[in-house]
Amino acid sequence: MEEKDFRAFELVQQTTGHPTAIEMIEALQRIVDVYRPSFDKEQSCDPFYNTKALWSRFFKSVIDVHAEIIIPALARRSAQFGHTELNL
Repeated sequence: MEEKDFRAFELVQQTTGHPTAIEMIEALQRIVDVYRPSFDKEQSCDPFYNTKALWSRFFKSVIDVHAEIIIPALARRSAQFGHTELNL
């Protein structure tokens, strides 16, 4: 993320009080596929790094992207299709 992106997020958060950490996790779980490896070798951004950087700066904590976003999102998706086990 660029500094301008951080400033925009900060402005929205200060103005609205949103997103909270829980709201952000839920939003990222809905778009979990952004964390899949890119087919393009020249990926323009690193969603893992961006998530961790944003978390550190705005929520003053560390986030485990796999444990808190990817695994729950894929488990929910799997359950919606009637699967009982998730193979990660």
